[in-house]
Amino acid sequence: MTFVNATLILGTLAVAVPIALHLIAPKQPRRESFPTVRFLTQRFESNRTRLKVKRWWLLALRILALAALAIALAGPLVRSELSTAWLAAGIGLVAGLALLGLATASLFRGMSKPTIAALAISGAIACAGSIGWAGFSLLASDAPVAASRNPIALAILLDNGPSSQWTAGGTNHLDAIRAAAKKLVGRVAPGSRVVIADRSSRPVVFATDTAAAINQIENVRVRPDAAPISGKLDAMLRLLGNSDLEDRHLVIVSNLSRSSWTTPPQQALVDDRVAVSVLDVGNFDASNRSLKLLHHDPHPPLGQATAVRGTITVQDSAGERSDTATVELVQFADDPTRPLIRDGVRIDPETRVVDRAVVSIANGRSSEFVVTLPPQPDLGIRHGMIRLGASDALAADDQRFLSWSIQPRRPLLIVSQDPDQADLIAWAATSPLAPDDPNSAFQVDVIGEDVFPTIDRSRFDAVIFLDPSASLLAAVDWDAFFSRGSAAAIIAGPRLAGGFDQHDVLPTFKRVWKVPSPGSFLEIVRPGHQIFDELASLDPQPRWSDFRIRRYWQIKSKKNQETLASYAGTDHPAIIAMQRDQGRLAVMTTPLAAGTFQADRWNDLFGSDAWPTFILTRQLVRWLATPKVGTLQARVGLPFQLSLSALNKSPAGSGANARSEISADEIVRWQLFSPRSDLPTPIETASDAPRLTVGQISQVGTYWLRSPRGTLGFSSNWNGDDLIAEKASVDDLTAWLGPEGDETGFTLTDDLSDIELIGTKGAASISLRSPILLLAVIAFILEQVLGNRFYRPAKGAQLTPGIQRLAGDRRVSA
Repeated sequence: MTFVNATLILGTLAVAVPIALHLIAPKQPRRESFPTVRFLTQRFESNRTRLKVKRWWLLALRILALAALAIALAGPLVRSELSTAWLAAGIGLVAGLALLGLATASLFRGMSKPTIAALAISGAIACAGSIGWAGFSLLASDAPVAASRNPIALAILLDNGPSSQWTAGGTNHLDAIRAAAKKLVGRVAPGSRVVIADRSSRPVVFATDTAAAINQIENVRVRPDAAPISGKLDAMLRLLGNSDLEDRHLVIVSNLSRSSWTTPPQQALVDDRVAVSVLDVGNFDASNRSLKLLHHDPHPPLGQATAVRGTITVQDSAGERSDTATVELVQFADDPTRPLIRDGVRIDPETRVVDRAVVSIANGRSSEFVVTLPPQPDLGIRHGMIRLGASDALAADDQRFLSWSIQPRRPLLIVSQDPDQADLIAWAATSPLAPDDPNSAFQVDVIGEDVFPTIDRSRFDAVIFLDPSASLLAAVDWDAFFSRGSAAAIIAGPRLAGGFDQHDVLPTFKRVWKVPSPGSFLEIVRPGHQIFDELASLDPQPRWSDFRIRRYWQIKSKKNQETLASYAGTDHPAIIAMQRDQGRLAVMTTPLAAGTFQADRWNDLFGSDAWPTFILTRQLVRWLATPKVGTLQARVGLPFQLSLSALNKSPAGSGANARSEISADEIVRWQLFSPRSDLPTPIETASDAPRLTVGQISQVGTYWLRSPRGTLGFSSNWNGDDLIAEKASVDDLTAWLGPEGDETGFTLTDDLSDIELIGTKGAASISLRSPILLLAVIAFILEQVLGNRFYRPAKGAQLTPGIQRLAGDRRVSA
């Protein structure tokens, strides 16, 4: 045992006061007989010594109350592992005192001596055994260390990731994290060194003093671009390990969101020189709805409406219940003069709701919705967002930002000897409009193989070879084809007789594989690929087993060619894709249309109710002919580059992307308007630069870029995994920090008072101040009860009735 204020233990000397008072206190007034009978009554009185204690129990309680009060003020501490031993010792001591009390009561009641002796001996043995056990436990253990008594090297990691926005009951997890961290800093002893770190990119260094540390805590905000916890923990452990202070403690203050602890390091981050505690500040027990985008066309054709699909998932601790949610599609106005700064205030483009949907939702389920972007009258880049109509526990997942580029009709060339196949592919590519509609996505040209060598192929964004011959494929300069950014799809069929293996870019077509009845079917291997985006968002999902395949080409893929789909039960590729230079290649090893060889059909992909194949074909063509403007969707926390080819190809005066002519050797100065930023960030590029480097994305929302050359922009969103409202388990933490409670592991608690700011040089301690104060109060109450109830002033010696009749009593003072 040790004491926080050891000098106050001298207060136990106050027990001499009640002893002295009992010894020197004046006697109670006695009754004395009249002089005529005084000598008759003296024989009934015994001689008394002046310094004699008569009220042993009252004296013992007064001594106990004063001693307990003095010890409690001294702040006694014991090692935490001794708490069980002290509890057992306390129970034994109480039992012993109770037995002694029974022995005393038996004595006053005149019970038999064996009973009195048995009770007294049992009580004495229980008291002696309890005190001996407590003393042995103290001697056998190391001395505990009083929290915050000695200077300590303290590191506090504040988990301010995206999930710290969770709000319930008017407070959010980040408020609780900051409040707990400030209390921890307030508990350190003078001379301590404190380091405050969050999940930002700032370096981990010691604060100059506790005031600076508290100021850092107050400035902590939610980090959309939160850095991984592993890097911060490693840096803090190394900093503490190199401290010149003996006591070192790392405290992680977190809501323990699973998203923060999903990818543990290869080895647990432990240091036997540093004590580690994890403080859990909150639960995810409120109602929350999360919004997720499934699919939208980032390059919709001019003048066409575009569907945007998504889901709403409900998490509610109240249990199963149904409700409705309103989803709004908001579009920013196409205003080339905004954003701008006017009188120090940023003014963004105006917004308007262009579509709205009411969705039925239920707890624990995902409900799909569809909203529609209206047709856009001009070319250029547009921005918008999808949002939920009401607030909930986590506002961050209630909205998603999106950007899309309105492009002119893209030229598409189909090379085929079969007009029926070519017509079917053309309709699939331009749906829902006809191939000859001026507002369709593609301007389709169909030619035969004999015409292909004579045309200018550079003016087409994509070329589709339907059932080509080996001679046609051999005549194409594929290296030049891909170097200029062209894209091609090869849909292999029976005309590729004899196979093909004449180029290191194309796969090797080895042989035609015949599948026994009832045939095989497609099995999607990479469902996350862009070709399958729209299919993946459909409910119900297509059953490819309904579309049987009886023949296909067995191929051997080349380097960098990725298998997207195979034939069920085999490793034979059905669809492969690759990107080379600026071009793209897709190969399908069975025909997409039955065509003229009806008597010996290779498959039923375009049989009855062939909508899955129709969508697959459309998405395949659109992936091939994707405009070379790059992506307009950024992910927060990652670096981003924006392609400038949209400006290079957009006609002057086309809406917000209008541009002025700039010489090739001139520097272009851009203004980057970030979300929630009052002032723009300047960026310079060469006038002929193919792309603009924005750097790491730190905020969620819409980014605008303005320059004399034109206006661009893009959208950024949360990483969906960062918003998982689930608690990490102890097993998850163990993979990071070692076994819980182990000497080299960590301690987990949800109560700040359980964290003792000590290092590995001391042992965790438990304060005995509260129970000893309680003991002092109980002793005082018992002293009052005994003093007023059982120890009233004596009435003097009782005379015999005869003597009392003979003499009248009078009261005299001693």
